[in-house]
Amino acid sequence: MNRNSDQPLSILIVDDDRMCRRILEVLLKQLGHDADMAEDAEEALSKATKNRYDIIFLDIGLPNTSGIDFAKSIRFEYKQDAVLVATTGHVLDTDHGRYDSAGISFVFEKPIDFEKLEQFMADYVAVRS
Repeated sequence: MNRNSDQPLSILIVDDDRMCRRILEVLLKQLGHDADMAEDAEEALSKATKNRYDIIFLDIGLPNTSGIDFAKSIRFEYKQDAVLVATTGHVLDTDHGRYDSAGISFVFEKPIDFEKLEQFMADYVAVRS
């Protein structure tokens, strides 16, 4: 259970870097959340079509299929309503239009700041309630 809600959130972390997945998993666990993991878009798509996720954290720089293309597929082809959150090593002002058009709601620059993550999760739970 998370500390901001009586119901656990269903979360998927998609990142080809095992350490990045693990760090985000630990941060989310500190906030009371568990997460499923995927290391590429193919694995993530398989999981996302079998499970309903509240939030999907996705690396923009995935191999084979970019995070942007994965987001578009999940949002528009598979009609998933999960909140899509991009994680990336660099955020450029010019990228936000691409993120918006892919259905991505929020962007975290790596390394993810725990306080910003905590605020994002609290805001999400408040809106969800």
